[in-house]
Amino acid sequence: MDRAGRLGTRTPGKLRGALVGFGNVAVHGHLQALRTSRTFQIEAVVDPCPARRALAEGLLPGVRPYESLEAALAVERLDFVDIATPPASHDDLVITASRHGLHVLCEKPLTLSLERYETMRKVAAEHDVALFPIHNWKYSPIFERLRALVTDGRIGEVFQVSLSTVRTRISRGTEQWNPDWRLQPEIAGGGIMVDHGWHNLYLVQALLGRFPTAVSARMGNFRYDDAPVEDTVHCLVEFPGALAQLYMTWAGGCRRNSGTLYGREGLILFEDQRMVVQGRDGRAVRYSFRDYWSADAHHPGWFGGILRDFQRAIAEPGFRREALIEAFGCLALIQLAYRSHGEGSRRLSVPPPVTDEA
Repeated sequence: MDRAGRLGTRTPGKLRGALVGFGNVAVHGHLQALRTSRTFQIEAVVDPCPARRALAEGLLPGVRPYESLEAALAVERLDFVDIATPPASHDDLVITASRHGLHVLCEKPLTLSLERYETMRKVAAEHDVALFPIHNWKYSPIFERLRALVTDGRIGEVFQVSLSTVRTRISRGTEQWNPDWRLQPEIAGGGIMVDHGWHNLYLVQALLGRFPTAVSARMGNFRYDDAPVEDTVHCLVEFPGALAQLYMTWAGGCRRNSGTLYGREGLILFEDQRMVVQGRDGRAVRYSFRDYWSADAHHPGWFGGILRDFQRAIAEPGFRREALIEAFGCLALIQLAYRSHGEGSRRLSVPPPVTDEA
């Protein structure tokens, strides 16, 4: 088929995109929502692994497979990219796509370099494109209820948040490529502090509605003893008028997410499918959820909300800035947490984010 024919499949009114990286999170997390989206349509898939490109052709009839983003951009007329590759590749992919005028949806961590973050932010602003990080845990039913309760003032001003993420092992990648890449710092950028820490750091920022001011951390290895990355982390994050305690491990005996929010008028306890809200009078209100927070690593049911907010980010520059400030908070805290651990858990201050606002 000639170029004109290949580019003539766009559904009217939809934005045409490429899914970059066709690993587990793309297949089991992104595809369901993208297939049914009224706004976004996947025209191409990019993956360096031939087996994954073949899988994409089988799951997405008519999709065009490419070995690299550059190869896709030489042929396709795209409006956006959805980046679902391992962390080390995010920087270059985001910058390349932004320079081609494409809106960018990117898996966490957005980047692990403050210098590259600034480049990514500036290039996206220069080309007036949305750069939107995939902070998918914010779209879980239990967190959406949790955030609504805080916003409504059900427990008063929140002054402390405790979050615990327990896993029995790393989440493995595809067998056709590199199943244990999360234990390889040159690809993953770090251990559980990067993999699950990024999730927890955007959650506490969203719950408190404030930018962090300081962090201290201690890390260790209790299952992956010989790995060059940490499997267990405890860190304390300071906010104006509030504290957040985060505990994360890949060395647990079960799989669980849990936490407690302490407010001046009560508290909220939650664990995967259950939540209890207790007021000053001691009375408890209980909630239950069908969607189990720890059920799997991909959560396809949450991706529709991400696409909704990606569409909003495309339309609203102010909303884009909010998302990038949240991502900057995650990045700065992770970098400082590693430094804090190396300096005996010393308390370190967080620099303020840079924006393009006058």
